[in-house]
Amino acid sequence: MRCRFAPPEDQVAQAALARFDQRAERFFAALNQSSDLETLAQALADVDVSFEFVAARRQGAEVRLDVRADAQKRPCLERFAGLCPRGVQVVTERSARPFEQVRAEVRSVTGHELGGARVRAGITRGHLIDVVVYLAGSSDSSDVRAGHAAELAVEGCLGERVVDDWVSAISSAPLPRSGPIRLIQDNEELARTFALPELPAAVERAVHGVQLALFDERLDAAAPRNDWVMFEVEEGDGGSEAQADLLLASTFLPEMLKCFLEGSPFSSIRFARHGERFAYLKYASGGDLRERVGERQALEDALDSGLRAEQLGCVVGNGVGRRHCYVNLALSDVDRALGAIEHVARRAGLPHESWILFCDTEWHFEWVGVWEHTPPPVY
Repeated sequence: MRCRFAPPEDQVAQAALARFDQRAERFFAALNQSSDLETLAQALADVDVSFEFVAARRQGAEVRLDVRADAQKRPCLERFAGLCPRGVQVVTERSARPFEQVRAEVRSVTGHELGGARVRAGITRGHLIDVVVYLAGSSDSSDVRAGHAAELAVEGCLGERVVDDWVSAISSAPLPRSGPIRLIQDNEELARTFALPELPAAVERAVHGVQLALFDERLDAAAPRNDWVMFEVEEGDGGSEAQADLLLASTFLPEMLKCFLEGSPFSSIRFARHGERFAYLKYASGGDLRERVGERQALEDALDSGLRAEQLGCVVGNGVGRRHCYVNLALSDVDRALGAIEHVARRAGLPHESWILFCDTEWHFEWVGVWEHTPPPVY
């Protein structure tokens, strides 16, 4: 369901939003009538089955609800939070908390003690961070309870937004026991770790390092780049379902595009320093490959010059698929840029099946049709 970009004239999209709002209203009515957590959890599931009911706290006439959803459903959850009546606060993500508070929470939920926990963290593909938490009492990486403790610990120390934007995996491992006989491999492993309370500072340093390596200037303010990389996508490995038919792609931001195509968690802040949001224009295209590429190149040039002239963004890549062509974009002002993209696309005579879609995981279900009655995108 589209939340942010459902146009007022799209009756189907507006009807879906109206039904969602009605379900939310029924939930808040149930909240006013009952404090039973099981009843409220079921009422929340009726709003959206992907919403997770975490807790409800009443203080006098005020109610605080903790509700979570996967990153892809964040726009829906934010819409739900915006519909809450007076006296109700919906918390959709928790910020970082003091270590002692996180320690108590993890002990209460899982029984694991974080006092002696150690952490190893490192940058991986797509500028993401992998985190391993070494816990006393953990058996191995398949220990479900220890894995849950590790996730709670990392989310508590970093905050849920940082985890969603920057962390690709959180896992647990046994903490080697201290004693007179220490295995060499244990010593080597622990030498690469640090205390859990140091994790926020370590991640902050890693994020700073990633951002320093990004382009200094806003992408649409810099001169067009000529150091593009071309890569071939093997059949069936189109990665992202939205570009599943991709055969060839080129870009001057290869790490960004590979991250998106591989279906990894995607956040634009990992690839642009000045708030650009990555998106792409997808349109149906068939016939002779050379003609298709020529038409796409002309479209790219028009989009790039039009967006740059208004300081709205620029073209950062392209692709050719079996049934579609793609133009990848960095948008400095999304709302204004959408109108400029539609204008260029319509002047180019793109087919009815043409869409603007977004790379960020949290906007996975969002799209904008180039034409007034463009159907939903084909995946």
